[in-house]
Amino acid sequence: MRYSRPDGNVSGTTRRGRTVDSTQRTEGNQRTTDTTITGRSGASVTGSREVTRDGDTLKIEREAQSSTGAWFKAERRFTLEKALSVPFAVTVASAE
Repeated sequence: MRYSRPDGNVSGTTRRGRTVDSTQRTEGNQRTTDTTITGRSGASVTGSREVTRDGDTLKIEREAQSSTGAWFKAERRFTLEKALSVPFAVTVASAE
């Protein structure tokens, strides 16, 4: 099964002057998104999100590190129900 979203790069500047660069790539059943955000002061945060599907298991790994040394790392695994074992597309959504 393969992801259906295209690979590519996105760059831009927010209204508050932050620069955002993001790259998405797909290889087999793995989707990776790397993002760097740089503020007007020069401080930056770089993060990655990797989604992998292996059979009925979906694994999501997230990692981020700031230029000041702060960091974050998390991994979650989900077991898909048989009814959901069809080709799927990974979408980016923000948690509220």
